[in-house]
Amino acid sequence: MSKAGDVYENPVTGEYVVVRVGAEESGGELAIADLYVSPGGAVAGEHVHPGIEEVFTVVEGSVGFRLDGREDVAGPGRRLVVPPGVVHYWWNAGEDEAHVVVELRGDASLLEGFVTMLSNIFGMARDGNTDSKGRPGLLQAALLAREFDDVIRFVEPPRVVQKVLFGILAPVARLLGYRAIHPEYGPSGSIEVELLREAEGRRMARELRAARRAGEGSVAHQDGKTSLAATVRWGFAEDEARIAELLELNGIARLVAFEERFIVAERGGALVAALRYRTEPKRLLLGLLVVDPWVEERPLAVALYGGAAKLAREMGVREVRAVTERRVDHARVAGYSRWGGGWRLDVKRNEKQLPASGWRRALALWGVVAVPFFRAFRG
Repeated sequence: MSKAGDVYENPVTGEYVVVRVGAEESGGELAIADLYVSPGGAVAGEHVHPGIEEVFTVVEGSVGFRLDGREDVAGPGRRLVVPPGVVHYWWNAGEDEAHVVVELRGDASLLEGFVTMLSNIFGMARDGNTDSKGRPGLLQAALLAREFDDVIRFVEPPRVVQKVLFGILAPVARLLGYRAIHPEYGPSGSIEVELLREAEGRRMARELRAARRAGEGSVAHQDGKTSLAATVRWGFAEDEARIAELLELNGIARLVAFEERFIVAERGGALVAALRYRTEPKRLLLGLLVVDPWVEERPLAVALYGGAAKLAREMGVREVRAVTERRVDHARVAGYSRWGGGWRLDVKRNEKQLPASGWRRALALWGVVAVPFFRAFRG
């Protein structure tokens, strides 16, 4: 079972991982770690997690990401959410060490399997049993692929080829003495938890400053008379108290702010609206919307639904689904279509058909500029 302070190092790929929240602290369905990547370092290969959501927040340095075929370079304050089922790859795109906070969410058994897989691959790298990219030999890879199929799947070779090839090679590997799991491989070290907590406070402050600096370049959308400028971003742990106030003002228990995740809207530096979300494979789900009762709801709601659509495109998901009150059509103004008891946005189709200019685009993107964030878990 992973715990805060555990250290995992891979000298081949240049990865150094320090667990901040492990199964021991979270109960098993959440893990948070600091990932340090040396210049030239990269994950062992393009892959997908069938049942795990992975979230990256860049703290220092430049990190290249490829999500569902789209490449981008992220700097400090940038946050990328990778839902289950989305193919992704990352690498250090700068000349200095990169620092990234990684969050994993999923069933406890899957996260335990992820840690076991990581321990084994990193341990093999430390013992010199991988190639220059951190990949084990074919026989060992066959056993790992079958053992951790529900945790991680590499895209090369193609899935069909893997099933046939590894199905043949796995029995041979066992006969030759290979094992999928090596109990002797575990954390390569540990650090004091108190030092982690001190670093956590400094890191969260840096991330909040970076995200707000990114928001300074946001485009202001106006109606010609009254400014409707709104910045839409992921919520921070520091936002939880304000979100709790919004919930209470709307007759909802404050506790929800600390148990759920929210996309938030700011105006003039004040947090004035929040939209609850979660992810599923290839899908972003939107739920509860709360707005400060002293401000106009419609432009902020449209901004949040539009911001969620922009986020979905960055995540590489195929669709966004939103559940709202039946009489409210804020999602429709942001480009969504009716679906069952709620609203649906086909991300790929919406991206292709979005008007290039004019009032229709203004309505579709009213107040939308997504600024990444990190919402820390409090263990």
